[in-house]
Amino acid sequence: MAPQARIAAYKVCWTDGCFTSDILARMDQAIQDGVDVLSLSLGGSSSAPYHRDTIAIGAFTAMERGIFVSCSAENNGPRRREKVEDGGEWMHLRERQA
Repeated sequence: MAPQARIAAYKVCWTDGCFTSDILARMDQAIQDGVDVLSLSLGGSSSAPYHRDTIAIGAFTAMERGIFVSCSAENNGPRRREKVEDGGEWMHLRERQA
């Protein structure tokens, strides 16, 4: 238990989608707010290299500041459970349940 823990939630998705600018802005805000853990459930299939992957960029920045980052991993559906998309070494990936 963490009796002094606080929870903060940041909205990044809207009715017309989740925009990279909103994701990075809220991750930056969480870092500025002094969070200790970032948990993101925004996983999708992204084959972008790390320098173009929004979540990887924000997670790397958080990791540099000592923040633990947990992200959902894309598993490409229930029949392909063995294939989890790669995450950066600085992110803890967890399987996203459909």
